Amino acid sequence: MKERILLAVVLLVFFLLPMGVHAHDIDVNLGYGQFYAVHRNASSGWRIVGTFSAEITMEFAICDSGNYSRWLNNQTPLLYEHIEDTSHSFNFTVPYDDDWYVIFSNTISAATNNLHAEIYYIDQTGTTQTQITTFVQSSIVTPFFVGIVVGVTGICILGIWCSRRKDRQPAVRYEELLSVPE
Repeated sequence: MKERILLAVVLLVFFLLPMGVHAHDIDVNLGYGQFYAVHRNASSGWRIVGTFSAEITMEFAICDSGNYSRWLNNQTPLLYEHIEDTSHSFNFTVPYDDDWYVIFSNTISAATNNLHAEIYYIDQTGTTQTQITTFVQSSIVTPFFVGIVVGVTGICILGIWCSRRKDRQPAVRYEELLSVPE
């Protein structure tokens, strides 16, 4: 029941925003291990408002820059909002000045996931900020690629080392033995 009320309030806010204000619309396909991040420097009291829907369960999170770095490095971050779902509406109030990230990650399903989202960064006066930075990145392909390079190099070195460890045999010179005349 609470979720429906929150969804109704968020949708009402979207309809009441001025017509000249444009949300940051996202329509992207994310392969397995890819994530889409939106970020902007925001001051205390700003709000990050939006909604998303995906074909398959998607990980969604909001965090500051320090916790975003922890999230990228597979450390335990403090995520101010975190959910794994196919759709969600959010209205987050920024607690302090920092770069604030909205993350959509496809690490749950091996299939390509189609993501649709709208995100607003709204300042204390109610003005929607339009300068938002976005990017798509892979969180699995890079470590996987590095693993392949290191693995192949290791196997080559091991093969060379094993081939040189074999017992060495002297070169054989075959000569015809002739009898010496008396």
